[in-house]
Amino acid sequence: MIQTEFSVEQTAIIHPETELLIFGSYAGFYCIIIWICSLLIKNYPIPLFGCHEFGNDLWYVLFAKIIFLLVVPLFIYCNRGYHLSSLLQWKFQSKEKNVIATVFFLTVGLLINHSYLRRIIDVRDHINIMMVLISFFIPLLTAAIPEEIFYRVILQTRIEELFGSTIGVVCSSIAFALFHFPSRFILSNDMEGVAGNVLSVMMGTVFPVFIVGLIFGLLWSKFKNMYLLIALHAGIDFFPQLADLLGIKT
Repeated sequence: MIQTEFSVEQTAIIHPETELLIFGSYAGFYCIIIWICSLLIKNYPIPLFGCHEFGNDLWYVLFAKIIFLLVVPLFIYCNRGYHLSSLLQWKFQSKEKNVIATVFFLTVGLLINHSYLRRIIDVRDHINIMMVLISFFIPLLTAAIPEEIFYRVILQTRIEELFGSTIGVVCSSIAFALFHFPSRFILSNDMEGVAGNVLSVMMGTVFPVFIVGLIFGLLWSKFKNMYLLIALHAGIDFFPQLADLLGIKT
Protein backbone atom coordinates (compact mmCIF):
# COMPACT_ATOMS: atom_id res chain seq x y z
CA MET A 1 0.00 0.00 0.00
CA ILE A 2 1.26 3.50 -0.81
CA GLN A 3 1.75 5.44 2.42
CA THR A 4 1.65 9.00 1.07
CA GLU A 5 -1.24 11.08 2.42
CA PHE A 6 -2.73 14.18 0.84
CA SER A 7 -5.96 16.07 0.49
CA VAL A 8 -8.05 15.82 -2.68
CA GLU A 9 -7.97 19.60 -2.88
CA GLN A 10 -4.36 19.26 -4.00
CA THR A 11 -3.52 18.40 -7.59
CA ALA A 12 -0.56 16.12 -6.79
CA ILE A 13 -2.42 12.81 -7.03
CA ILE A 14 -0.15 9.87 -6.30
CA HIS A 15 -0.40 7.94 -9.59
CA PRO A 16 -3.03 9.63 -11.77
CA GLU A 17 -2.69 7.30 -14.78
CA THR A 18 -3.03 4.13 -12.72
CA GLU A 19 -5.82 5.51 -10.60
CA LEU A 20 -7.77 6.79 -13.58
CA LEU A 21 -7.52 3.32 -15.12
CA ILE A 22 -8.76 1.77 -11.87
CA PHE A 23 -11.63 4.16 -11.20
CA GLY A 24 -12.53 4.56 -14.87
CA SER A 25 -12.80 0.78 -15.21
CA TYR A 26 -14.88 0.68 -12.05
CA ALA A 27 -17.28 3.23 -13.56
CA GLY A 28 -17.86 0.82 -16.44
CA PHE A 29 -18.18 -2.14 -14.08
CA TYR A 30 -20.70 -0.18 -12.03
CA CYS A 31 -23.02 0.06 -15.05
CA ILE A 32 -23.11 -3.75 -15.04
CA ILE A 33 -23.92 -3.72 -11.32
CA ILE A 34 -26.83 -1.36 -11.98
CA TRP A 35 -28.07 -3.64 -14.77
CA ILE A 36 -28.01 -6.68 -12.46
CA CYS A 37 -29.72 -4.85 -9.61
CA SER A 38 -32.38 -3.54 -12.01
CA LEU A 39 -33.16 -7.09 -13.16
CA LEU A 40 -33.41 -8.16 -9.51
CA ILE A 41 -35.81 -5.29 -8.81
CA LYS A 42 -37.91 -6.23 -11.83
CA ASN A 43 -38.14 -9.90 -10.89
CA TYR A 44 -37.72 -9.89 -7.10
CA PRO A 45 -38.70 -6.41 -5.85
CA ILE A 46 -38.17 -5.50 -2.20
CA PRO A 47 -39.72 -2.01 -1.86
CA LEU A 48 -38.83 0.00 1.23
CA PHE A 49 -41.30 2.04 3.31
CA GLY A 50 -44.14 1.23 0.92
CA CYS A 51 -42.56 3.31 -1.85
CA HIS A 52 -43.28 2.75 -5.52
CA GLU A 53 -40.15 4.09 -7.25
CA PHE A 54 -37.41 1.57 -8.01
CA GLY A 55 -34.89 3.93 -6.42
CA ASN A 56 -36.41 3.02 -3.06
CA ASP A 57 -36.03 -0.73 -3.52
CA LEU A 58 -33.64 -2.59 -1.21
CA TRP A 59 -31.66 -3.93 -4.17
CA TYR A 60 -31.04 -0.38 -5.35
CA VAL A 61 -30.56 1.36 -2.00
CA LEU A 62 -28.31 -1.16 -0.27
CA PHE A 63 -26.50 -3.00 -3.03
CA ALA A 64 -26.40 -0.66 -6.04
CA LYS A 65 -25.74 2.53 -4.12
CA ILE A 66 -24.45 2.07 -0.57
CA ILE A 67 -22.26 -0.99 -1.19
CA PHE A 68 -21.11 -0.65 -4.79
CA LEU A 69 -21.05 3.14 -5.21
CA LEU A 70 -19.93 4.16 -1.74
CA VAL A 71 -18.29 1.37 0.28
CA VAL A 72 -16.34 -0.33 -2.53
CA PRO A 73 -14.93 2.88 -4.12
CA LEU A 74 -13.94 4.20 -0.70
CA PHE A 75 -12.22 0.90 0.05
CA ILE A 76 -10.26 1.19 -3.20
CA TYR A 77 -9.51 4.84 -2.43
CA CYS A 78 -8.12 4.00 1.01
CA ASN A 79 -6.22 1.00 -0.37
CA ARG A 80 -4.43 3.38 -2.71
CA GLY A 81 -2.94 5.08 0.34
CA TYR A 82 -5.40 7.94 0.86
CA HIS A 83 -7.29 8.69 4.04
CA LEU A 84 -11.00 9.33 4.33
CA SER A 85 -10.18 12.56 6.17
CA SER A 86 -8.94 13.95 2.85
CA LEU A 87 -12.55 13.88 1.62
CA LEU A 88 -13.97 15.65 4.65
CA GLN A 89 -12.10 18.93 4.70
CA TRP A 90 -13.87 22.26 4.33
CA LYS A 91 -12.45 24.24 1.45
CA PHE A 92 -13.21 27.76 2.69
CA GLN A 93 -11.07 29.14 5.50
CA SER A 94 -14.04 30.49 7.44
CA LYS A 95 -16.38 27.95 9.04
CA GLU A 96 -19.19 30.47 8.81
CA LYS A 97 -18.62 30.84 5.08
CA ASN A 98 -18.70 27.05 4.66
CA VAL A 99 -21.99 26.75 6.54
CA ILE A 100 -23.62 29.66 4.69
CA ALA A 101 -22.52 28.31 1.30
CA THR A 102 -23.76 24.80 2.13
CA VAL A 103 -27.15 26.08 3.31
CA PHE A 104 -27.40 28.23 0.18
CA PHE A 105 -26.77 25.26 -2.14
CA LEU A 106 -29.24 23.12 -0.18
CA THR A 107 -31.86 25.83 -0.58
CA VAL A 108 -31.20 26.08 -4.32
CA GLY A 109 -31.64 22.32 -4.60
CA LEU A 110 -34.98 22.45 -2.77
CA LEU A 111 -36.21 25.27 -4.98
CA ILE A 112 -35.39 23.33 -8.15
CA ASN A 113 -38.08 20.77 -7.31
CA HIS A 114 -40.51 23.14 -5.58
CA SER A 115 -43.23 22.04 -8.02
CA TYR A 116 -43.82 19.02 -5.77
CA LEU A 117 -44.80 21.29 -2.88
CA ARG A 118 -48.40 21.88 -3.93
CA ARG A 119 -49.19 18.18 -4.10
CA ILE A 120 -47.32 17.53 -0.87
CA ILE A 121 -49.21 20.30 0.92
CA ASP A 122 -52.49 18.75 -0.25
CA VAL A 123 -51.71 15.64 1.82
CA ARG A 124 -49.83 17.39 4.62
CA ASP A 125 -51.96 15.70 7.29
CA HIS A 126 -50.24 12.42 6.40
CA ILE A 127 -46.73 13.79 6.87
CA ASN A 128 -44.81 12.98 10.04
CA ILE A 129 -41.30 13.66 11.25
CA MET A 130 -40.13 10.14 10.33
CA MET A 131 -41.14 10.68 6.70
CA VAL A 132 -39.22 13.94 6.61
CA LEU A 133 -36.10 12.32 8.05
CA ILE A 134 -36.32 9.36 5.66
CA SER A 135 -36.83 11.74 2.73
CA PHE A 136 -33.64 13.55 3.66
CA PHE A 137 -31.36 10.68 4.61
CA ILE A 138 -32.19 8.18 1.84
CA PRO A 139 -31.24 10.59 -1.00
CA LEU A 140 -28.26 11.70 1.05
CA LEU A 141 -26.93 8.17 1.54
CA THR A 142 -27.92 6.69 -1.83
CA ALA A 143 -27.42 9.57 -4.25
CA ALA A 144 -25.84 12.77 -2.97
CA ILE A 145 -22.90 11.35 -1.03
CA PRO A 146 -21.89 8.31 -3.16
CA GLU A 147 -22.47 9.93 -6.55
CA GLU A 148 -20.66 13.16 -5.75
CA ILE A 149 -17.73 11.42 -4.07
CA PHE A 150 -17.19 8.91 -6.86
CA TYR A 151 -18.04 10.81 -10.04
CA ARG A 152 -16.77 14.24 -9.06
CA VAL A 153 -14.30 14.02 -6.17
CA ILE A 154 -12.58 10.80 -7.21
CA LEU A 155 -13.12 10.27 -10.94
CA GLN A 156 -13.29 13.84 -12.27
CA THR A 157 -10.32 14.98 -10.19
CA ARG A 158 -8.10 12.32 -11.78
CA ILE A 159 -9.29 13.05 -15.31
CA GLU A 160 -8.61 16.75 -14.72
CA GLU A 161 -5.14 15.96 -13.45
CA LEU A 162 -4.26 14.27 -16.73
CA PHE A 163 -6.35 16.07 -19.34
CA GLY A 164 -7.54 19.37 -17.88
CA SER A 165 -10.77 20.62 -16.36
CA THR A 166 -12.88 20.71 -19.55
CA ILE A 167 -12.28 17.08 -20.45
CA GLY A 168 -12.62 16.16 -16.78
CA VAL A 169 -16.07 17.75 -16.53
CA VAL A 170 -17.31 16.26 -19.80
CA CYS A 171 -15.99 12.72 -19.26
CA SER A 172 -17.18 12.46 -15.67
CA SER A 173 -20.60 13.72 -16.80
CA ILE A 174 -20.75 11.04 -19.49
CA ALA A 175 -19.91 8.35 -16.94
CA PHE A 176 -22.45 9.84 -14.55
CA ALA A 177 -25.18 9.80 -17.20
CA LEU A 178 -24.44 6.30 -18.48
CA PHE A 179 -24.95 4.58 -15.14
CA HIS A 180 -28.54 5.86 -15.14
CA PHE A 181 -29.33 4.06 -18.41
CA PRO A 182 -29.74 0.39 -17.32
CA SER A 183 -32.24 1.07 -14.54
CA ARG A 184 -34.47 3.24 -16.72
CA PHE A 185 -34.19 0.93 -19.71
CA ILE A 186 -35.34 -2.02 -17.59
CA LEU A 187 -37.73 -0.35 -15.14
CA SER A 188 -38.90 3.09 -16.20
CA ASN A 189 -42.34 3.87 -17.60
CA ASP A 190 -42.73 7.56 -16.92
CA MET A 191 -41.18 10.88 -17.86
CA GLU A 192 -37.69 9.34 -17.54
CA GLY A 193 -38.38 7.01 -20.45
CA VAL A 194 -40.19 3.83 -21.42
CA ALA A 195 -38.63 0.49 -20.52
CA GLY A 196 -37.18 -1.21 -23.59
CA ASN A 197 -37.18 1.99 -25.66
CA VAL A 198 -33.60 3.18 -26.04
CA LEU A 199 -34.46 6.56 -27.57
CA SER A 200 -37.01 7.49 -24.90
CA VAL A 201 -34.59 6.59 -22.12
CA MET A 202 -31.78 8.52 -23.78
CA MET A 203 -33.96 11.62 -24.15
CA GLY A 204 -35.82 11.25 -20.85
CA THR A 205 -32.89 10.31 -18.64
CA VAL A 206 -29.40 10.08 -20.11
CA PHE A 207 -29.28 13.46 -21.85
CA PRO A 208 -30.87 15.45 -18.97
CA VAL A 209 -28.61 13.69 -16.45
CA PHE A 210 -25.59 14.52 -18.61
CA ILE A 211 -26.54 18.22 -18.46
CA VAL A 212 -26.95 17.98 -14.69
CA GLY A 213 -23.58 16.25 -14.53
CA LEU A 214 -21.97 19.12 -16.43
CA ILE A 215 -23.35 21.59 -13.89
CA PHE A 216 -22.13 19.55 -10.93
CA GLY A 217 -18.81 18.98 -12.66
CA LEU A 218 -18.31 22.70 -13.24
CA LEU A 219 -19.15 23.40 -9.60
CA TRP A 220 -16.59 20.83 -8.47
CA SER A 221 -13.98 22.19 -10.87
CA LYS A 222 -14.51 25.71 -9.58
CA PHE A 223 -14.99 25.23 -5.83
CA LYS A 224 -13.47 21.80 -5.06
CA ASN A 225 -15.95 21.66 -2.17
CA MET A 226 -17.73 18.33 -1.77
CA TYR A 227 -20.20 19.70 0.78
CA LEU A 228 -21.70 22.17 -1.67
CA LEU A 229 -22.36 19.46 -4.24
CA ILE A 230 -23.82 17.06 -1.68
CA ALA A 231 -26.10 19.78 -0.28
CA LEU A 232 -27.34 20.75 -3.75
CA HIS A 233 -27.88 17.12 -4.75
CA ALA A 234 -29.71 16.23 -1.53
CA GLY A 235 -31.90 19.31 -1.87
CA ILE A 236 -32.90 18.36 -5.41
CA ASP A 237 -33.90 14.85 -4.34
CA PHE A 238 -35.75 15.73 -1.11
CA PHE A 239 -39.22 16.62 -2.41
CA PRO A 240 -39.40 13.74 -4.96
CA GLN A 241 -38.45 11.32 -2.18
CA LEU A 242 -41.09 12.71 0.15
CA ALA A 243 -43.67 12.55 -2.63
CA ASP A 244 -42.87 8.86 -3.18
CA LEU A 245 -43.28 8.12 0.53
CA LEU A 246 -46.67 9.84 0.42
CA GLY A 247 -47.74 7.84 -2.61
CA ILE A 248 -47.84 10.88 -4.88
CA LYS A 249 -47.32 9.81 -8.48
CA THR A 250 -44.98 11.96 -10.53
